[in-house]
Amino acid sequence: MCNLTRCNYIFAEREFMNKSTRRMVEKMFEKNINLFRVPGKLEIINIQRKEELLARYQWTKLKYCVHNMIQAKKRMLKKK
Repeated sequence: MCNLTRCNYIFAEREFMNKSTRRMVEKMFEKNINLFRVPGKLEIINIQRKEELLARYQWTKLKYCVHNMIQAKKRMLKKK
């Protein structure tokens, strides 16, 4: 175990997105998901400015959320 005086780790609880937030992300980034393209930082920040609910998340968290949706869609298409 690490001595907290020697380590500079910040321990934060993991925050999960609820279903309504995930639906909103899916709706806002529908074009990206259908094109299998992960959105860039500028695109995500512009959408965060439009939707206050998404503004509370870091842009990287939204990027990885969209990335995971794309990967899930690819897996579903591969199974068929």
